[in-house]
Amino acid sequence: MRYNWLSTEVPSVEEISRRLGLIFTKGLDPNGYILREIGAKTIFVMLYSFSVQGQNWIRPAIVTCMTDEQAQIKEEQARYSWLENNLNRKKKERDIPGRWYKENTRESIRDETIRTLVHLGAIIEKSGLATTSPAPRYTLQSDFVELFNTELSEEELIQAIANWQELNLSAIARARIAISKNMGTSIDDGVLVELPNGEVRKLSPGPSSDIAKAVVEKMAKVFLKEPAVLLISESAKKIVVNDDRICAAIGFHIDVTKVLPDIIMVDLGRREPLIVFVECVATDGPISDRRKLELISIAEEAGYSGKDYTFVTAFRDRTDGVSKKLTPSIAWDTFVWYATEPNSIIYMHEGADQSNISLGDILQTLRNN
Repeated sequence: MRYNWLSTEVPSVEEISRRLGLIFTKGLDPNGYILREIGAKTIFVMLYSFSVQGQNWIRPAIVTCMTDEQAQIKEEQARYSWLENNLNRKKKERDIPGRWYKENTRESIRDETIRTLVHLGAIIEKSGLATTSPAPRYTLQSDFVELFNTELSEEELIQAIANWQELNLSAIARARIAISKNMGTSIDDGVLVELPNGEVRKLSPGPSSDIAKAVVEKMAKVFLKEPAVLLISESAKKIVVNDDRICAAIGFHIDVTKVLPDIIMVDLGRREPLIVFVECVATDGPISDRRKLELISIAEEAGYSGKDYTFVTAFRDRTDGVSKKLTPSIAWDTFVWYATEPNSIIYMHEGADQSNISLGDILQTLRNN
């Protein structure tokens, strides 16, 4: 277990409260949902229950079940047993002498305290659960847990807090958390995607479809002047969208017998249409050198030349293991886009004559476009 200190010790509610005051400002918690005692007690119960990065998940009602007497019992197995017993406790058995909060307080703990901590990146909410599911769904973010390590000196604590704040509390970091969370809210039987023309289509549920939805609804709006979707391809259904009308208008024929990319879009807001091939990568299949050549063949067979098409590999997030693993295999002269950072894009620039290229020239070209 990584958190050896947590096996034998849990910081007091008072110490947790003090540290929360160092981590979060009143501006981030204007209503006091986490800076008042209920916030400290929620963190205490999650630490007590070893609810760390998915090791254990809790329901808000678990916080209400804690008592002062139970909080003094620090032995590891006793704490696991306490969590298991309360997760399985039936309503008729919930008469707990000395409980911290009444059972109906669970709703305010969920809607106020836990929701605020989820928004700030301190608590992780399990994706894929229906809103009405009674299953435990909350766990502490691993790096956040370290901020309550009882073995840290005050100097080490202040540095650890500063590092965590830098990674989690910037405007960009909070935006990434919100977008990432929204990507996990697909309906049970599919992912609804709104096309640029206002039509809504349903993709099969799954991470690839979540990325495809982000590409069509976010990336296209930011980086294409007048986007249109020619095709969305799924392995299960082969073709979900195939807009023959636009294809005919721009002279782009799609041969459905080919191994097609996940998405083909076109920017109609240019003098000459720009074809955009997109691969949505949840596990594998970025636009590698080999895949790029296959897509070039599709474009050229449709009568398009090199200046008329481009390529995008879309990932969910640049911190994902999939992204880190596959980035080295992505072909030059293609784009890389991350769904959790929709307003930014990376271009894998390759120069034909390195002696004539400078960073200043590249920046000037990009800034003029």
